[in-house]
Amino acid sequence: FPKLYNAFLNMLPFKQCTHPNGILNLTSYLPKALYPPDLGPKMYISTGKSRKNPGTTRLGNEFSTVKCAAIWHIFDSTDTDKIRKYLSFHPKYFSENYVDLIYDRPIYLTPKMLEELKEEYGVTGYQIYQNPGDCVFIPAGCAYQIHANSNCIQISTGYIGPETTEQCLNITQELSQLPGTHPRNGDFAQVANHILYSTSDAMSCLLGDKDSLLSYTFPQAIEVDESQDQSSKRRKI
Repeated sequence: FPKLYNAFLNMLPFKQCTHPNGILNLTSYLPKALYPPDLGPKMYISTGKSRKNPGTTRLGNEFSTVKCAAIWHIFDSTDTDKIRKYLSFHPKYFSENYVDLIYDRPIYLTPKMLEELKEEYGVTGYQIYQNPGDCVFIPAGCAYQIHANSNCIQISTGYIGPETTEQCLNITQELSQLPGTHPRNGDFAQVANHILYSTSDAMSCLLGDKDSLLSYTFPQAIEVDESQDQSSKRRKI
């Protein structure tokens, strides 16, 4: 649906960051020869739920800065380990065991749990009420959860900006420590490639020699000394 795709991109604010070709979107510096990371857009359909049965997207976090329509609780990236610790000491909220209480997204934090989290660990999330058509930015590495009061369609896309590369690398490291069979184990965002190629482009501009770094010419074929090759064949015989 190219028309819908272009219409969605044109609606986004801060196109220097959010557009795939934006100058502050590090994905725009990846060469076409690389398989690009899947940062969106993605579409989700959510059904509204009452406060007694909350949650359409459970607690979790992402590599990139995410935008989609919903009602959110967003937590600072520095509080993620505190949330893990809180959940690990409250097993009564879980019906089964999980590898990681953030990346597995097993739970939605209820108002009671949010109050306990604040009292026990001093963690307070940002509660955002979003109207249809609004765009919500979630910084990379921030845990978040979504509650929908009515049926809705959410469109989400992401980007990797220069100011969040440290958080993205931290998430990459955490994901690499998950079991090999875990669905989120792997370098899906290619964070190192984003840093490498965007830095290469910047250095090339500063040196005044565009495309002088990280050239894509194939290595020259190794020249073989025919006399040595024939001698080797005789020895094998």
